[in-house]
Amino acid sequence: MRRIMHTFTAIFVSLLLCLPTPLAAQAQSLLGDRLAQAYDAGRRVEASVRFDPDDSLSMLGLLPPEDFASVQELLRTLVISVSVARPETKHEEIGFELRLADTSIASGCLIAIDDTLAVTTNLLPGKTLIFDAAEIIGGVQDSVGQLSEQFDGLQGLGEDAEAYLSIIMQWIFTEEGLISSTDEGTPRTEHRGASVETYTLRVTPDQLKRLLTALVEELSDDEAILQTLPIDMSTLDQVEQLVPTDNAMEWVVQMDEDGEIVGIAGTVPTLFGEGAQVGTFDYAHLAEDGIRKHSVTAGFVDPDVSKTDVFVSINSDAENPDTPSGRLSVLYRQVDADTATEFMLQHMYASTLATSLETLESRTKIDLQSRPSSLDAEFSAGEPSGDMDGTPDFSAAFDFQSETTAREGQDDFRCESSLGIELMGMTLGRVLVTLESAAYIPSDTAGNETVVMADLDGDALEALLQELNEGLFAALGRVMTVMPPELMMFFQ
Repeated sequence: MRRIMHTFTAIFVSLLLCLPTPLAAQAQSLLGDRLAQAYDAGRRVEASVRFDPDDSLSMLGLLPPEDFASVQELLRTLVISVSVARPETKHEEIGFELRLADTSIASGCLIAIDDTLAVTTNLLPGKTLIFDAAEIIGGVQDSVGQLSEQFDGLQGLGEDAEAYLSIIMQWIFTEEGLISSTDEGTPRTEHRGASVETYTLRVTPDQLKRLLTALVEELSDDEAILQTLPIDMSTLDQVEQLVPTDNAMEWVVQMDEDGEIVGIAGTVPTLFGEGAQVGTFDYAHLAEDGIRKHSVTAGFVDPDVSKTDVFVSINSDAENPDTPSGRLSVLYRQVDADTATEFMLQHMYASTLATSLETLESRTKIDLQSRPSSLDAEFSAGEPSGDMDGTPDFSAAFDFQSETTAREGQDDFRCESSLGIELMGMTLGRVLVTLESAAYIPSDTAGNETVVMADLDGDALEALLQELNEGLFAALGRVMTVMPPELMMFFQ
């Protein structure tokens, strides 16, 4: 049972980490370390979710203005919370609660001690359900064992990698004109530092076919791989039937005076068969004034079908480890004959880690648009098009803000986050998330009736289900007691 609880808790904690701190390594370090520290210290870690509908929703006309205001205020009192705690080595708890207008509608707790799982809920007041999870644990262990055997088999493949590496190295050194170099440098650009040396890797389809043939021939005699991976041995025939084109794949690597890579650029055209699809890749690195900038541009063009571009930029403070900060930008565009779709993400973070009060602030903005366009549209790398024609067929925007605070020498922390949502130009509202730790308070189950689920016969189980059904009706009744009178008409 503990293994199941450990797995559930790990998944739960991972999800909590993703909520308030997307895409920031520094954020995950501060919040992740604090969360693990509080959990290991036996503190209770709780995540609460609230909703704040925007006033603009009243413009939809689904409800009269006065009724919408009542719904809006009611939704603002809705709180969904989940907590985890490990007060002792063999004792773990997961709790949940749904509150509305300061009234507990539904709540419960799962308590795992050794291989016993106890469940309490206000839907079954005065009862503690006891589960013996031996069969479940056995099933999980069998599944884990099967995965472990597959993983061990894949690990064993690494022992045979030397033969394939030898084939690749021999191919590199025997193929003429594969690698060339020059001492001619390139000047600094907006995204790339100055280089003093350039290496070029140029691969023709015939050269690549010789490499693939040698690798597949080695593979056909590799019993370890053939027993582990479902590989069709007709692969060798397929490689031999490849028809080379007149294109060539070329990669250029630029080095600065310190021997650091400042740029990698490459093209991957169609090398076999028919068609003119072309893939491009460009990486640039610039280190200046304590700021490191990394940018990646990639694209794929299939004439008369679609164009796809991806731009990624990462800037980080490289000289001040006590106050790390940075920015991440991602732009994805796809254009076909009729529609252009853009996805843009911007993430910024700044933190202070060296003082008695540790803080982290982050903000993530996401914009998604789909508009009428054409394959003739020209885009600049790293910039939104801004000139796509027509009214958006679809648009959505998300604005995520987060602030984490923790005091040095203390186990507890607090992270407050909010997610703003906009759809087709209309603001829907915000989702508010609070993640914090506090002192563990044990569940009071001393006066409860203990119900051992394995001992229940058919009639007893049916009676328990009937009691649970009554508990659900009671929860619905609690909802009705806090419902504004003008909204009761919707439940009649």
